Amino acid sequence: MDNKNYKLLDVNILFFILGIVLLTFGAYVQSANFDTGIFITEYIIVLMPVVLFGLYKRINIFKALRLNKIKTKVVIKIFFLSLFLIPIIGFGNAVISTILSYFNMVIIFDVPTASNSFELIKYTFLIAISAGICEEIFFRGMILNAYESATNKKFAIIMSAVLFGVFHFNIQNLLGPILLGIIFGYLVIITDSIYSSIIAHTLNNGVAVIGGYLTNIYFPEIYELENLNASVNAKDMLVSTISLSVIAIISIIIILLFIKSIKKDCFKVKDNMSLKIDDKIYFNVKKKKNGLVLIKENLDFRNMSQEEIYDNMLFLSNERLNNSLIVENYKINKLKNINDEMHKFFPLILSAVVYIYYMIAVWKSFGLM
Repeated sequence: MDNKNYKLLDVNILFFILGIVLLTFGAYVQSANFDTGIFITEYIIVLMPVVLFGLYKRINIFKALRLNKIKTKVVIKIFFLSLFLIPIIGFGNAVISTILSYFNMVIIFDVPTASNSFELIKYTFLIAISAGICEEIFFRGMILNAYESATNKKFAIIMSAVLFGVFHFNIQNLLGPILLGIIFGYLVIITDSIYSSIIAHTLNNGVAVIGGYLTNIYFPEIYELENLNASVNAKDMLVSTISLSVIAIISIIIILLFIKSIKKDCFKVKDNMSLKIDDKIYFNVKKKKNGLVLIKENLDFRNMSQEEIYDNMLFLSNERLNNSLIVENYKINKLKNINDEMHKFFPLILSAVVYIYYMIAVWKSFGLM
């Protein structure tokens, strides 16, 4: 395998094509049989193109998708972090639904939930495990890789999250997945492993599946009330959203604490890495056994002699580094020639048109337009 990165234009074209396939063939198989349709959607429409396209382009899939091991203690922290993701997606989707409720454009979707042990196992596999693996390899694997190589880490995280939200093709389920996608993408970056987001995604969906099952078993009247109350009151939605916002803020604070701890566990200093050491920016020239050889980041190397460059180098011993706060400096990463590559985003413009057209069609089918 020659390449370790997917190409941005190729990935955006593939996203557009698979979006069309999802809305046509994917929608057909899901309407014919939900279980079979989800399986085909995840493994045939979402996962298979990533692998086949990578093999066709001779991409080193192991590196591109970050199939790297993670520490056991990091897995445990991701497990507890995932428990606090549900309020965030609930709040994000509630915001959109509240806005739509003022225009009487909220749609009550009938989402299948487990009502017995067999269905619990089945939906855990289809909705939690399958979605966690396939969607993360597509979005935090291929798409994150392509955008990171063409732009920078932050832009890549945001774009992979936005496209993740769009790919659900449901405006009421847009903001929630975007917020989750940002967290998933950041986990992948700081752990340098796709397994971190697969675990978080799987556990998040798993909690939802188990929650639906327990509701069916112990509080079935909740679903009955939801089916009876097809019309959504805008004021009630607003009150619910405000209440959810408080829970979401608390959840975000807890998640950030977990992320800070995970980042510390996974951080590794490498050669040629830009670092912030005690809030001062350095370029790490070389990692030595007994410390780091550094040079200040903001120097104009082009107008400096070799002697001047050597004079500005410094050595920090491991003893001193152990008492310092060291993080990777992402802020200096500029967008790489993004203005010269705008044509590579054209497929996303087409995707936006399809998204808007599809939502209008859905609203019309429900008699809301």
